[in-house]
Amino acid sequence: MNSNLASFSLTSTEMLISRIFRRIGQLMIVLGILTLLFVVYQLWGTGFLTDRYQEGLENDFEELVEQVEQVELIDAPDEPGAESESEPDLAEFLWRSEGEAIAHLNIPSLNLSKTVVSGVGVQALRKGPGHYSHTPLPGMPGNSAIAGHRTTWGAPFGEINELEPGDEILMQTVQGSFTYRVVE
Repeated sequence: MNSNLASFSLTSTEMLISRIFRRIGQLMIVLGILTLLFVVYQLWGTGFLTDRYQEGLENDFEELVEQVEQVELIDAPDEPGAESESEPDLAEFLWRSEGEAIAHLNIPSLNLSKTVVSGVGVQALRKGPGHYSHTPLPGMPGNSAIAGHRTTWGAPFGEINELEPGDEILMQTVQGSFTYRVVE
């Protein structure tokens, strides 16, 4: 043995402590990666899910509008000026279960086009903007309230702060199309 070389040996206790710290370090790296993946899912993955929900909702809303038009055609009077025997009952088409399509929202200045669902529960808002059920439906007298995410789940209202006075908000419901304007 060469006496000029410094001898370096770890005791079993020092080796155990070294292993423990190595495992803690590895665990922290894994937790950091998992946290990063969760953030990526929240910011972008949820948007993909919402886009898929929106595709189905758009089709559902188009079918709903077609059903209302068929009911109105069936109940329309045969002769001009004649009254229909029964007015179409739109209530069954207006009041929908939570998470079902009730309207189409279009805000041209934000390049936003989304189908609005009934309700503002967690599951409903994952599909898109939701209508507060205790407020009038769009197009009815009173203030209609619509909620939506700003950062996740497609972020339909992520740029809502960019609206300026005079910008149009277009809503189509089974009752017709309505235009709202942003005021100060």
